[in-house]
Formats: sequence, structure tokens, C-alpha cells
Amino acid sequence: MAQAKTKASTPSAVIDPATLPPRYRMKGDGDCMSPEIADGATIECTIDMPKPGEIAVIWLRPECAGRWPAIIKRLVMAPSPSVTFPWREHPESTVAALMLVESINPPRRYWIRCENVLAVHKCVGVVPSAKECPTSECRHSGDEPSRPVSRHRHRARACRSRLGDQH
Repeated sequence: MAQAKTKASTPSAVIDPATLPPRYRMKGDGDCMSPEIADGATIECTIDMPKPGEIAVIWLRPECAGRWPAIIKRLVMAPSPSVTFPWREHPESTVAALMLVESINPPRRYWIRCENVLAVHKCVGVVPSAKECPTSECRHSGDEPSRPVSRHRHRARACRSRLGDQH
């Protein structure tokens, strides 16, 4: 399972996603989102709610989190628009707010109860390292995200295609 690490995080670290800046970076741990997000890749995130089909960083309540405070998955079905995070079910409710997510490797879908989640943020792209852009045309320093997360892009090609806009 792709877990999310932040600079200050260690296993079981408590991070309040409400204190994160509007854009932040974190490192993935695990290969369940491979090949879109490789094990150890740094991703850039925003505090925006992702749309179905986009990659999400799901910040779990400390009592529900395992080794890491967040998981990285593709959002298949977003929670109801009436759900705001952190969410708590009404004690007399007979229904639960849910979201459907999926991993890629192996392909698997599962439901997450919204009451177990502190926040859901959008992954806007993978931040390349210098070794991921072997072409001499690529002049980025690794300080900006190079590509949106996509199954259909090769890293070097993505860097060459961005020369006009961001290099």
C-alpha cells in the first residue's frame, strides 16, 4: 500500500493536515500506485479535494492510521458534497458516509468510512529527480513538479514536452 511520508514524519507520526500549507510535498512509500507513483517518489499535493479519477492523499485519524498518517490512492467515488472533513457521523445515524478508492498494483478497490478520515488532498504530480530527466534539453532542478500523475507518460518525454511552459 502506498503510504505517505512527510519530511518530519516517522512511523506513527501525528500530523494535523489542517496545518499544512496550500501546496506541499511528501514522499510515497510502497508500490501499490506503481507505475504512476514509484516507491520513494516525491509528490506535490494541494489541499483541494480531488475529483473521481484523480490521485488522492487520504489523511487518516491517528487511531485509524497504521505505520504512516496518510495513504495515496486513486479516488473512484468522492464522498457526498455535504461531507466536510474531519467528518463525524451522527450517533443516531443508520448510514455511513463513504468514499471508494483504488490501488493499481495489484488492482484493488475498497471503501473508506469518512469518519476515519481527517482530510483528502489532491496529488497534482510527481516531482522528478535529476536522474529521471536524462535528456540534455531538460533544465529543471527538481524544484517544480514535472508531470501530472498519468499512466501514459514516460518521464523523459514529459520533461521534454514541458520545455516551452516551465523551463
